[in-house]
Amino acid sequence: MEVGIEENPHIELSINSVVGLINLGTMKVKEKLHNEEVAMLIDCGVTHNFILKKLVTSLNLPTKETSNYGVIMGSGTSIKGKGICGNVEFSIGDWKVVDNFLPLELRGIDIILGIEWLHSLGVTKVDWQNLSMTF
Repeated sequence: MEVGIEENPHIELSINSVVGLINLGTMKVKEKLHNEEVAMLIDCGVTHNFILKKLVTSLNLPTKETSNYGVIMGSGTSIKGKGICGNVEFSIGDWKVVDNFLPLELRGIDIILGIEWLHSLGVTKVDWQNLSMTF
């Protein structure tokens, strides 16, 4: 699989996702990545998938170099990131996830699954009131 980032992509991330707050349109789950428990946020308001930089380092996840990219926060401010972790693999329940993640400084959350991942699921039924989804 070829992994790449456009020169100046418009990547959006809500400020709630960065600090690990739950709001409408998000679900928080705990799963394991390389035998380490991680907090994951499924957020339909985020364009890409993100992973905590510190987690990338501690688990020694391979990172491909990219040009710098800007991440536009929900507050309108922009932070810079660099690199991509390709084919990161873990499970959510019985479902296996293999996807690309952008390393970023996050607080209170280890992984954010955004529209990039949700789009790959195809038809999805979400019950936001009971925080459940089927696909």
